[in-house]
Amino acid sequence: ALMCFYGMRFPKFERQIFYDILKNNKNLPKNELKYEFPETIYNNFFPTKSFEQVDKYAKIAIENEKHILFTGREGDGITSIARLIANRYSRNKNQDFTFVFTEETNIGDLIGRFIPSSSKNSENNIITWENGPLTEAIIKGYSGVFLNIDTVDSKILERINGLLDQKEADNDNYFKINENPNLDKILINKNFRFYCTC
Repeated sequence: ALMCFYGMRFPKFERQIFYDILKNNKNLPKNELKYEFPETIYNNFFPTKSFEQVDKYAKIAIENEKHILFTGREGDGITSIARLIANRYSRNKNQDFTFVFTEETNIGDLIGRFIPSSSKNSENNIITWENGPLTEAIIKGYSGVFLNIDTVDSKILERINGLLDQKEADNDNYFKINENPNLDKILINKNFRFYCTC
């Protein structure tokens, strides 16, 4: 798990040094991860060694309730890989979605916003709150594949940081919805997963 969540940020050579340090540490458990590549799940897809490694680390992350960031050069196929992995580990396969970040993406596009009320009977409520795709996914436990997260404004990254930095001591994790004064926070469904590419 240390190699998966911390060590993978290093280049291959430095990663090997880090791995050797962990291997020689007597205080760490020496349990090897039992993993077998599920060839029947990825139909019409030729697995490479690199993809098998990605799938293996994704499995570790999902089992430890972590979100996943896929990085790579343009044309490397990280979008396809993110969608394949998300589809494999999703609990709500028919409800998952893909969201493409751009420089124009704003908080309302993700979290939600107030819109004019369409109900003719709402005399007092001229506007109503409409959840954004991220809020819906958090509530209902969907998986979201968020593409090009590196292109988005830093204010949005700061806004969703609470999702990525949940306190493990808390049994019930909440996400604050500051944009809606009628709803202070929402419970994060345990099936919710955040898959990002950059």
